[in-house]
This record gives sequence, C-alpha cells and structure tokens, in this order.
Amino acid sequence: MRKLCTYLIIILLATISFLFGPKDFPEAAVQKWGDFYIVLNKHLGIRVEGDAFAFVSIAISPKLLFENNQVRQSRPGFILAGHLVGTLIYDGTYPFRDQLEHFFQSRIKDKYPPKEKEKIARWFSFYTAYILLNLLVLLIVLSVFETLVLHFTGPWKNSAIRFLFLFLLVSNPVTKLFFWSPHVQILNILIPLLMIWLGLYLNRFADHTLRLYAAGGLAGVLLLFYGSFLLLLPVILYGYWKHQQVSGTQQTWKKLVHLFLLLSLWAFPQLAWMAIIKIQGGQFYSAEISEYRQFIWIADTLRQSASIFFATFFTYTLQFINSLGSLLVPAVFLISVWVYYRRPSDSSSLPVQSKAPLALTGICCLLFFWMLGYYADRLSYSIASLLYLAAALYANNMQPTRSFTAFLWFMAIIWHLLLVNGNPTYFGPTYFN
Repeated sequence: MRKLCTYLIIILLATISFLFGPKDFPEAAVQKWGDFYIVLNKHLGIRVEGDAFAFVSIAISPKLLFENNQVRQSRPGFILAGHLVGTLIYDGTYPFRDQLEHFFQSRIKDKYPPKEKEKIARWFSFYTAYILLNLLVLLIVLSVFETLVLHFTGPWKNSAIRFLFLFLLVSNPVTKLFFWSPHVQILNILIPLLMIWLGLYLNRFADHTLRLYAAGGLAGVLLLFYGSFLLLLPVILYGYWKHQQVSGTQQTWKKLVHLFLLLSLWAFPQLAWMAIIKIQGGQFYSAEISEYRQFIWIADTLRQSASIFFATFFTYTLQFINSLGSLLVPAVFLISVWVYYRRPSDSSSLPVQSKAPLALTGICCLLFFWMLGYYADRLSYSIASLLYLAAALYANNMQPTRSFTAFLWFMAIIWHLLLVNGNPTYFGPTYFN
C-alpha cells in the first residue's frame, strides 16, 4: 500500500503539472490532427488529442467496432476495457449528471459535437475511464520498473535516486500529450519493461509447461490492446527455448507439437476476434496494415525491385532517425550516470546478469520500430524505458554521493519545467501525433 501511494503521488505530481502548460499549441496540430483545448480554469487546461472522440464514441457503443474499415477495429481490448470502466462510472454519476453537463458545456462550447450535448455526462464518464486506464498503466510501469531494479541490484541504496527515476518515467512527452487524452500511447512506456520482466519470469519457471502456455495466451490477449505487444512474441519464443533446455532431449515431433500449441495459444485471441467480425458480417480491417503498410512495405517493395526496396529503406531509416529526438534526455541521464560510476579497474558497474536482457530487448525494440514503416516520436520513445532502467541499475549498483544525486535532480527538474512549457526535444515533423 505504501508503494502504491508513492506511485500515485509521483504520477499525479507530474501529470497535474502538465495542466499548467501553455494554452496555445501548434496550429498544425489543430488543422491536421483535430487537437483542441479544454479550459478548466484560468490556470489549468487539458490538451485533448484529436482521436479522443473516436475512442470515447466506440467505448460508449462498442458495436461500432464491427463497421467496415473501422480504424480502431484492431484494438478491441482497449476499447472494451474503456467500455467496462466507463459504464461503471456513468452508472455511479447518476446524481451529478446535471452539474457535469453544465460544467463541460460551458468549457468545450462549439468544440463538442452539437448532437451529443445532451449526452455530455456520458462522454465525461467514458473519457474519465480512459484516464483511469492510463493511470493503471503508469502504476504498472513503476511497479515493473522497481521489480527489475530490485531483481538486478537489490534494495534501493538511496531513496532520492529511487524517486528520481520513478519521476523520470512519468515526466516525458508521451505522458504529457496522452495521459489526459484517451489513447493507447502510454502503453509504449510499459512494453520494453514488460518484455524483460516476462523473460525473467519464463526463465524462472522454465520447467512449467502450463506457465509457458499461459504467458503465450496472455501475450495474445495483449495484442488485442495494442499492436506493439507483438514484441512479446520473441520473449515467448525465448521461453520455449529455455523450456526445451530444461525439459531435456525430446523427439523432434514433440518439440514441434509444443511449439505449435504455444503459437496457437498466442494467435488464438486475434483469430477469434477476426472470426467474430466475420460472423457479424464484416471484414477485419487493420489500418496499420491496409493504410500504413507496417512491415508489409518490405514485401511490397521487394515485389517491385531490389532498388525500390533499398531506396525505401533509406528513406524510412532517415525518418526513423528523425523520430529519435525524444530519446536525448534519457540518453543524457544514462551517459551521466555511466561516466560518473566508470572506474579504471572496473570499466562497467552494470550488473552482469542485466546486460543480456537489456541488450536483447533493446535490439528487438530497435529493429521493430526501425522496420515498422511508420515513424513518430511516441513510438520510438519506447526505448527510453530501457535507457532509464540501465541508468537506474548503474546508480543503484553503487552508492551515489549527495552532490551527484543533487545534480541529477537538478537536471530532472529543469527538464520537467521545459516539458511543461513546451516540447523541447524532437526532430521529426510529425512529433508525437
């Protein structure tokens, strides 16, 4: 309970401070993405991402998921979670609906769809549901992060360093733009940490077949929440490999049966969802594949010619590099800690057992987002979690001095203030949208 309270305080301090940011934001975001601003009072306001109404509308009426070419159709898990939580909130706010309608109608004005004004209390309830889901994801992020630090380096040696890295995990552009707005982007912070945690879990229980199958099934369910959970598949295959090592020599056909069952459990949730859509008379649609050709671009260009493939690959590589600006700050913290703790007799104070998980997860994430074919800072920022984890492991593996701890906190506060008042680190033209 004490940890939970600590996490909540850190999350609320960071996210509420973002509400004090400038009320004016780039006109391009308004024109291209449909972002808008909700005024809470003369000091506070919420920048709402353009996809918010789409997420809320479908959560209110999940049957919209079955419409042809529905953009959110590939993420039903997140939508249905919003529907469940939103329904509970809406039923619980019955005595206050008139007050809620008056409050939001006076602040959103013409930005709110006119035909929906009489349902504004319902919109508020389902909008709030997504904020609570974002809060839950950040709580899991901090919990998994601490679990990994304790696993690799033991208890925190300095509480100030502990709070520093927990705060940095929350103080970032993704949280700023998407915590107060319905979207799946907060999951980007969690996925790399979850990959390492799942790998450690499967390594610990490598002799438990049912645990391996359960992990495969759960990874398949998470894929219904967000496409980037595909990154859990290499971890599941790693768990299968460890299982084969522990279980001893088996006949080839038995290994193939195990692998088939594992991959079937992983794929079953997605296949079941596609079957449900087919039964309802629809056709499964994935904007990531149909519109953005994520990963499919490789086959598309190779079918034309090798020269077109390499030209496209070069263009996409430049776009990917342009999306890495948000990693500058996490990299600065990692380099600062690495340089400080570097010793002539010990070129690296990073725990030996953490090097392989960090390296393999980093390589998987790098290749995944590099080859994706769609690039934005919010995606590339996933790697920041690994950079902060490596920095925390360095710091907690040694005893930091007060002066160095103060220096890191000074950088963190400056960074947060800059972030509250602007978007200080990005290269690409699309930024986080």
